[in-house]
Amino acid sequence: MTSKAGEQPDQVLVACGDERRTYRQAVDVADRLAAALAGTGVAAGDRVAFLVPNRMERIDLFFACARLGAVQVPLNTFLKGEFLRHQLADCDAATAVVDGPGLAAVAPLLPALPGLQRLIVLYDDAGDGPAPVWPAAVEVIPFAALDRRAPGDVELPRPAPSDLAAIVYTSGTTGPSKGCLINQGYYVHIGAVWQAALELRPDDVYLTAFPLFHLSGQALALMATLHRGSTLVVEPVFSASTFMARAGAVGATVVMGVGAMAQAILATPPADTDRAHTVRFCSWIPLPEARQLEFEARFSTAVSAEGYGQTECAPVTFSPVSGLRRRTTAGRPAPWLEVRMVDDEDGEVPTGAV
Repeated sequence: MTSKAGEQPDQVLVACGDERRTYRQAVDVADRLAAALAGTGVAAGDRVAFLVPNRMERIDLFFACARLGAVQVPLNTFLKGEFLRHQLADCDAATAVVDGPGLAAVAPLLPALPGLQRLIVLYDDAGDGPAPVWPAAVEVIPFAALDRRAPGDVELPRPAPSDLAAIVYTSGTTGPSKGCLINQGYYVHIGAVWQAALELRPDDVYLTAFPLFHLSGQALALMATLHRGSTLVVEPVFSASTFMARAGAVGATVVMGVGAMAQAILATPPADTDRAHTVRFCSWIPLPEARQLEFEARFSTAVSAEGYGQTECAPVTFSPVSGLRRRTTAGRPAPWLEVRMVDDEDGEVPTGAV
């Protein structure tokens, strides 16, 4: 990010809601917040959990944690009760960043989380219900006051590619969610691979409503944009009825989401403004072939909806923007990756094996 800021300091890196950061501003804010986190007691290797929706402060703190070498733990903002307690305890977070509803969800769990020592709170939405109460031993720091915690002469470390950057939890389909250990180099690698797969250009405006607690929002959107030197627009929430109009309003040229988002957009009534945009390509993984063709015809933009990956190995395959592609397949190996199909004993199987 520092390198890109030197090359294109005034270009917008990311916008979210009414706020935006140029490449230079993103570096400056990351350095400042990293020093502020250090002033609260957060050190390299410490876990910092996040229960915050898409907003600029979340993006700022993503980079600040990376700058400090702290380990960010993005948590699904819909988690409550035992599901939330499990992940906070499992990751051994000493610090959590929350908004009003996040504070209301975390506060009742604090007696069962003795390792959670401090809460950094974005106080602009108190949420519903009574005011939360927390143990006296837990320090509560308003985000607006965080800058005042920065020491004047803090020396920030220089994290290595192998240093842990995040613990990202799986969906927990077959049991309790597992925390995937993601290092700094992996984030950079995903950004490089995905921007090449999407054939991003420096002048692209990349629009997504992916939640930032998901690796796709952080890596396939934010890191891909950073690697290519483009501009990312992150929607605070997804709205099917306005998403393509927003694409036109912000000048988006590339769009990314999941297939369910495209299905929801297609379920809205056709409008005269459906083609009033500059989007050349949409990634909607997964989406049936018939719905891909329907989206392309209605909105006059190319669609790719094939790919395979997991939190700890993404992307593995992807249907390319240009060149050879076959809809309904898993796509082709992502740039710089080799893929083998193997059996239960790791022996490579021939083409056509099921």
